[in-house]
Amino acid sequence: MRRADPAALSMIGRLVEAGREIELPSRGDSMFPLIREGSRCTFSPVRPGELHPGDIVLFRGAGGELIGHRYYGRDGAGLLLFRGDANVRFDIPVPEEHVLGRLTSIRRRSRLYRPDEGFCRMWGEWVMNLRWIPVLVRRMLRTKEALRRRVTPG
Repeated sequence: MRRADPAALSMIGRLVEAGREIELPSRGDSMFPLIREGSRCTFSPVRPGELHPGDIVLFRGAGGELIGHRYYGRDGAGLLLFRGDANVRFDIPVPEEHVLGRLTSIRRRSRLYRPDEGFCRMWGEWVMNLRWIPVLVRRMLRTKEALRRRVTPG
């Protein structure tokens, strides 16, 4: 993830505090295959106490970067636990005040996906309950990248 510009982060924080939805383009592959590079993700304001395990949440990471990962619960100190669907390890635990919003839709090309419907919902249940899914997805991504390098001239 890239570090967010402090001015942009401040603006996003003000929009969330005002109860506004925010739409951001996705970067990286940590939520593959549900969210892909360039997907437009819409997040709505949410209070940390309203989060449910499996929700995809936008939050500020320890380094100030914006991250959208799946919520798993709390650690012993009450900090929030997140992990990308394609990540084997959890993120550094996050304090409540770093939460910016909950994912309400994903736009990819001309299609709109909702996290609580169809494949998105089923995928979320699999990721939350089958510990081998992130390992499999990470292997798929490595294979995809190796094939891309093999095919790309240069």
